[in-house]
Amino acid sequence: MVGQSICLLVAVILQVISAETPLNVLNPLHRECYRPPHNVERPHECCKLTSFYKEEDFKECGLDKIEEGEKSGYRHGPPDCTKSNCLLAKNDMLKDDKPDLEKIKAYITNWADKNPAFKDAVDDAITKCIKEDLPGPPHACLASKLAGCLTFRLFLKCPAENWESSANCDSVKEHIEKCKSLFENPPQ
Repeated sequence: MVGQSICLLVAVILQVISAETPLNVLNPLHRECYRPPHNVERPHECCKLTSFYKEEDFKECGLDKIEEGEKSGYRHGPPDCTKSNCLLAKNDMLKDDKPDLEKIKAYITNWADKNPAFKDAVDDAITKCIKEDLPGPPHACLASKLAGCLTFRLFLKCPAENWESSANCDSVKEHIEKCKSLFENPPQ
């Protein structure tokens, strides 16, 4: 269950950041930051999180679980919004076919109450992510932008005791640190 939530979130952020954007593609930092770090396998295993959703929700929404040790899927272009919206709908966080920001905020706050090591990360994510005007490709839906932002914030603020200590994950952490300015102050 843990792996599924992380896998979904990592897949969504990788899909969102790899999609075409109006960023300056000639800027090496933009090119580097809007894709996963080079030569890193299984970045979804670096921050140990408990799942946001139930295993059956993932299955019913058509999301395959990435088994431990298996590579996360990486696909160019915008993510499939029907799957992100399905997860939100199954957990009563969709209103009029749009993400209900207040319910999402309450849901992740409740998750943080059960996972107190992540309280600071969730507080940061709520401040930075729970809003309608998130940066990202114009063709990415709000549910996907929310998932991408939440993933980035949770990985950025992942508690030390939950971070996998390895050369692979050190590369992920370096990538996040190097690129965080683009996510905190995205180009318009």
